[in-house]
Amino acid sequence: MIDVNSWTASLLEKLQAHFGKRLLFLGLQGSYQRGEAHEGSDIDIVTVLDRLDIDDLSAYKKAIRTMPEAELACGFICGLPELKNWPRYDLFQLKMDTRTLYGDKAILPEVTKTDIADSICISAAAMLHEVCHRYLYSKSGAEGLAGCYKSAFFLLQAKHYLQSGAYIPSRRGLAEALAGPEREIMERAAGWKAEKAERDAAPEKWFALLYEFLQQALKEYSRF
Repeated sequence: MIDVNSWTASLLEKLQAHFGKRLLFLGLQGSYQRGEAHEGSDIDIVTVLDRLDIDDLSAYKKAIRTMPEAELACGFICGLPELKNWPRYDLFQLKMDTRTLYGDKAILPEVTKTDIADSICISAAAMLHEVCHRYLYSKSGAEGLAGCYKSAFFLLQAKHYLQSGAYIPSRRGLAEALAGPEREIMERAAGWKAEKAERDAAPEKWFALLYEFLQQALKEYSRF
């Protein structure tokens, strides 16, 4: 396992050496931030510069490639002007799931309840389309739904926050806070590999569980 604190500290030093005061914000997202990382997990970095052009991207790429386990690095980078004009529905996870490593998190735009509802609705629509596509055309049965169940975590996280005002960062914590079909979706996602035999025996059940949840989410939040 990577010592993510040492890794990010080293990256910050490299970025400061190159960009200086132009580096406005550096943050950590994803499984390492949530305490759910395992060997091979991505290192999700959020980077904001005062501006961003192709030369800056090249310099950033060079810095990343000098890091150990560079192939695991991923994440979000933009200039401040783009961030200010970014669609607000796409900023909920960025705002809530990012741990500040450098700079001020206030640089990230505020997100309203309407923005969060838009995020839920847009995500539900995209996932509903994917679930239908995989049910009709996938040759791997329910196995093709692995990514959909994984993505359902983020939709459920936003939905629970909008309903309760509580942001729960971990999958286990969120599952414990939910009930009914929503909790079952989270538990199924967590046990995806272990439950392969059950999936293969009755794939329609897995499709139906997620499909019906997405139908309801789209109906509920399209009129928020």
